[in-house]
Amino acid sequence: MESKIKLQINIKRKENNDEIDLKATAFCGLLRYTITIPFLDLIRQSALIKEKN
Repeated sequence: MESKIKLQINIKRKENNDEIDLKATAFCGLLRYTITIPFLDLIRQSALIKEKN
């Protein structure tokens, strides 16, 4: 069984809050997954990964 996967990335800025929305859709919209990541959390995790290396 084959299906196309659609990924949508939205970056939102609300005043001083930046967020990244990741949306994935498969099987013609039957499977949907959405996650919202605060941009500061993403930067902090990136910095922690660099410190470990």
